Amino acid sequence: MTTNTKGAAMSNETVIDVEGREKVGPGTELAHVMSEGDPETMLIMLEKKAGIAIRMKQAVETIMVSQTYPQDWTIQGQGDKARACLSSAGAERIGRHFPIRYRNVAWKKEEWQDSHGKAYRYVYSGYADMYDREVYAEGSYSTRDEFLGKANKQWRPLEDINEGDIRSAAMHIFQGNAIKELLGLRGIPQAEFERIMGRTGQNAGAASTVNRGQGTQGGTSAGDGAHQKELAEICIAIANAGQVAEPTEDGKGFMLMPMGESDDRTDIERAKAICVTLSSFWSEKDKKRVSGKPASELKGRWLDATLAKARELKAKL
Repeated sequence: MTTNTKGAAMSNETVIDVEGREKVGPGTELAHVMSEGDPETMLIMLEKKAGIAIRMKQAVETIMVSQTYPQDWTIQGQGDKARACLSSAGAERIGRHFPIRYRNVAWKKEEWQDSHGKAYRYVYSGYADMYDREVYAEGSYSTRDEFLGKANKQWRPLEDINEGDIRSAAMHIFQGNAIKELLGLRGIPQAEFERIMGRTGQNAGAASTVNRGQGTQGGTSAGDGAHQKELAEICIAIANAGQVAEPTEDGKGFMLMPMGESDDRTDIERAKAICVTLSSFWSEKDKKRVSGKPASELKGRWLDATLAKARELKAKL
């Protein structure tokens, strides 16, 4: 990741060049008008910005639809409180179309010990700028995050975890959080999300659903735990090989496809998406494709069927 080290001058600051002349940058016109107390001119400026804001919102929505996949979204909550939340990978694909710069980026490693043993996390923090707007963001990932940290319902020893994956995940989460904050992509109401996706024919119903605070019914057997671990490892192997999983034309099977040149997700994020894809299936009753789940949320026959599909694809690598 390249850190931008440009100066921290913001729109409410006056910048003077070496010859003593005042420089004009993004946002300085409005600041001057307000300080000079000209309400008529200020109103004209605000009306102009309001018109541009509408066009900007439409542009962001168009890019949002074209640059994200259904697996990039999760619906969290229920009823009026349901919100569409975007993954860091999806946010980064959107963000590359905007002049976003990162600066003063720093990272730290925090270590601790709990009842499960030693653990650590990487935390990235810094600022992101776009035009005259600046935000502060953080991103963290730890060995206590289940996708990398757990196997067979047990926390993995640190020596079994790739530290580079933990650090990379934290960095991408930081960037994703900054982009979502700058572009207003955080906590989109479900009805608004469905309107945006439906405007261009995308299937908003393909987003995963997460109900916070609801426990897993029936627990996970020891056999399920071993199968979850094997499934996650196969999905990571497929991602490391530069492949993704896609349904066949008849919708009954899956095939391997090379990842696209524009696919800048991390191997871990791609592995999660592969698992969600492989565990999805076509419902004849509902006449639609039922969304899949990550390995840690699968169990029983659904888990076994997904693992069988994953094993078939692994044999083709």
